[in-house]
Amino acid sequence: MDNQTSHLRRLDFRTGIILALLAFGLIWEATSYPMSDSYGGVQNVWYVSPALFPLLVGGLLLLLSLVLVANAVSYHGWPGVLREQQKTTSWFDERNQRFLAIVVLIATYVYAFIPTVDFYIGTAFFLFAFISAFYLERHEMLFICTGFFLVVGVALGISSSQVGTGISQVAVDGFATLAFIICAC
Repeated sequence: MDNQTSHLRRLDFRTGIILALLAFGLIWEATSYPMSDSYGGVQNVWYVSPALFPLLVGGLLLLLSLVLVANAVSYHGWPGVLREQQKTTSWFDERNQRFLAIVVLIATYVYAFIPTVDFYIGTAFFLFAFISAFYLERHEMLFICTGFFLVVGVALGISSSQVGTGISQVAVDGFATLAFIICAC
């Protein structure tokens, strides 16, 4: 057995369990939607229910997650899947730094840029920072782009609380556009 494949099958098992739990939650929530009812004097049937699509997605997700678990178990057997291989990794290795950068970029975009800046300006800035951070060959660009995006997001969050007190939305959009141009240079 290849060590890399063995490790990936163990991760498939864990992922399958997590996806199965997510599917059960999705199905549970979808059962709270009305399946058939009378709306505006018209009797609706089950196949036009708002619960139909979430139930289908949850059912397919459950099926595919069980296939993933079964594949991992058939590759290793139950003892092999449940056995944990010990390895030492640093919290600050490159993989975790990239994950943290993704979380920071997306959270800043959702909580700072979307509520305060025009959608096109915020999305262009987010995509530029994301692409620059991950597709340029220099590893330090990950920190530079993520940090600059976070600083601009914090500044936008502070300035958005001041919009009613004299700072106009045009000024906030102009600041974001100026930050985008500085980042592009």
